Amino acid sequence: MKSFLTGATALLLLTAGAADLFAQNTPDREATILRLPPAKRKPVIDGVMSEGEWINASHQFGAISEFTGGITLRWVDFWFGYDDENIYFAQRSVLPPKTMKLSDRNEAEIQLRFPGSPVRTVSFNPKGAGKLPEGTKVANKQTGKFWISEASIPLKSLGVKAIPYGQECGLQMTRKFVDQDEIASWHKPTERHPDGTWVPEKDIPGVGFRTLWTHLARPGISHRPTWVIDNRTARPQKLLCRSEVTARDVAPHRANAALEVAPQRSEAWLTSGIWETTVPRTLWAEIVDAETGKVYFRRSFLFNVSGSRKWVDPEPPYQLYIGSFPSYKRLRFLLTCGNRTKLTKIRDQQFTLRGEDGKEITRFTPKL
Repeated sequence: MKSFLTGATALLLLTAGAADLFAQNTPDREATILRLPPAKRKPVIDGVMSEGEWINASHQFGAISEFTGGITLRWVDFWFGYDDENIYFAQRSVLPPKTMKLSDRNEAEIQLRFPGSPVRTVSFNPKGAGKLPEGTKVANKQTGKFWISEASIPLKSLGVKAIPYGQECGLQMTRKFVDQDEIASWHKPTERHPDGTWVPEKDIPGVGFRTLWTHLARPGISHRPTWVIDNRTARPQKLLCRSEVTARDVAPHRANAALEVAPQRSEAWLTSGIWETTVPRTLWAEIVDAETGKVYFRRSFLFNVSGSRKWVDPEPPYQLYIGSFPSYKRLRFLLTCGNRTKLTKIRDQQFTLRGEDGKEITRFTPKL
């Protein structure tokens, strides 16, 4: 995807020994918070993420695996946005190896909780079928290395009359790799925070977490955490940004920045100094208003976690092996399949082996 930055990339980093820019109490590091303005441009729901189409939504990289407790090594991105009519949701996730197909048992899901209402779940598979409220539009495409989905969900189909501006709402975005037995989500659920917090608010900047890794081909090795602040307001936005990386083998690595984003401009904040290692580490970051301390973004997750699930073909092919033993005037056959159920379905089928001239050599029936 092409860059959508419209302003110069700004970076002001202070080392770990610098004074703390944040005059506030220790934040809740289990909480995931996203404060977001309404979209001024509606995305086209066609499965093609055109340049700038989702600029009015928050791009959130990475999904936390329920299996490992850390960011899955499968590349996953979410986009979330809204206006006074719809909720907008998109996901981009890496496809399985070329020898496999993306099964219809895979799913993308978004859960929304509005004040005074139960959790609403919207989910769909690569064919666009699933749990879809009335009027929901979904488009899917498989292109290059990714499955891409776009969706718009009418507020009225969620039982919501109007966006509750200024109030805390619940949000969770999930990619279910069902065939690989891995479920990965934007927010790591805890007892105190079962879902992430989304606060709709007008006249504020939008914040997105663009990436953790530098290269798709080297997930978990090359790191360059990058956040993007999009200021669609009529005034400059002064922000305070900080991140902290902790691990058992090194002292905490902290990065702080004071950033000013001009009206109608976008700026990036990125950190460096995360060494290439396979040791599990925790990244925590937040971006707040420099004057009021209002939190625009806060998120924490574990990365470099081993034990990520391997791809398992949900529809493994039949494989037929034939061995010739001229000395014994024998042919031996072996029919295999990774899915035993598929083998049982053809156990009564008769196979015929013919030579180059088309004449029948022998017949056989598989035995289980």
